[in-house]
Amino acid sequence: MNKPNLFLVLLMLPTTLCFAQQPSTEWGIAVGGTLSTYSGVSPADPSPNYSLGVYAAFPISEKFSIDPKIFFKYSGGATLSLYYPGPGPAPAQLINSEVKRTANYISIMAPLSYHFSNTLGVNFGPQFMILTSSTDRGRTDGNGDFLTTDSKDAMHQYDAGITTGVTYQNRITIGLMHYYGIMYAIKQNDSPAKNSILHLWIGIPIIRKSKS
Repeated sequence: MNKPNLFLVLLMLPTTLCFAQQPSTEWGIAVGGTLSTYSGVSPADPSPNYSLGVYAAFPISEKFSIDPKIFFKYSGGATLSLYYPGPGPAPAQLINSEVKRTANYISIMAPLSYHFSNTLGVNFGPQFMILTSSTDRGRTDGNGDFLTTDSKDAMHQYDAGITTGVTYQNRITIGLMHYYGIMYAIKQNDSPAKNSILHLWIGIPIIRKSKS
């Protein structure tokens, strides 16, 4: 490379870097895993599951963005040593049995993110969830077989709380979030259970537009 061409590259380099560092609007697919339990209930062993949804990122300045997400599959629940059947008669085989409750939700969140750099950020914001299904699975008292029952009527239809987390962004986004519910999740009067969900997710961008 001759000197004029080298000089031209060096002259353009700062401009190129500045352009690459501009915040971008982004839409994509989000997949991940959840580890859920109930706060206020002891013991309630964590229960793993998976999540699937879509996400977006809308810059409002060089340091801040609004990052809404909708997860169509997002699970709460826990393995409960004390069975909370909810209203109505409970299956006799599961009373006083250890039961794994899986509550599936549609989850909508809109956290505000602060970006320390182009790759690392933290976020905080509201999260709202709509229950779509809930099942209990436990061993029966007789021959030890598993029994699965519908427990949707035992759960509150809606849940809301606060989500906090960290994200790392390069070509994809990797996020770790924690949801803390502020509403009771189970209808039974003496159950103080609230959702507590740890969520590791990966965002795969489909559309990315640099801010002009």
